[in-house]
Amino acid sequence: MSYYLHEVAGRIRIKTPLIKKNPARAEHVSTIARQFRGVRSVETNTTTGSILITYDKNVLHHDIILTTLENSGYFDRTKIEQKDFVSRQAAVAGEFIGKAIFGYAAEKALESMGLSFVSALI
Repeated sequence: MSYYLHEVAGRIRIKTPLIKKNPARAEHVSTIARQFRGVRSVETNTTTGSILITYDKNVLHHDIILTTLENSGYFDRTKIEQKDFVSRQAAVAGEFIGKAIFGYAAEKALESMGLSFVSALI
């Protein structure tokens, strides 16, 4: 699993392999993140390795949170694969849409062939 980062003002979601299937580490990350004034909530998911932190953007800057998690060994900015993640998801969506369009076209072609065959019999 690679690292993933998505951030908007007041909200950070990261995925890290270091808390996946490790509740003790997930709790430690929560403790680290909650130490900052301005953090509103911290949610961890050990199934996905996800950490969601909401904070007051007027009190705390996201870079402080990320740097602290990085210095604690829970995050590595050099291994973020956000672009690859988006590309993979787009490829999956494109494949699904392509199959749906092909299926629809094949169904319509077969439908018209069936009508032609029936009308030829009459």
